Amino acid sequence: MRRDVRRGTGGVLARRAGQLRAGRANWTPMRRNVTDQDVAETMSALITSHLFVTVETIVIDGGYAATT
Repeated sequence: MRRDVRRGTGGVLARRAGQLRAGRANWTPMRRNVTDQDVAETMSALITSHLFVTVETIVIDGGYAATT
């Protein structure tokens, strides 16, 4: 029985995933969601250019955190 409930909930979320992502993108100053490339570029810059930065939490969200 629990399996059916989980499957049903996942189906609703899966169907609405694109709509949910688009809604979140509208709340960011950049009007888009973060991509794998955004994360890779940030990590690459930190690793190669900012050797003195250690143990930090870097928020890569297009400004979303600043608006909430």
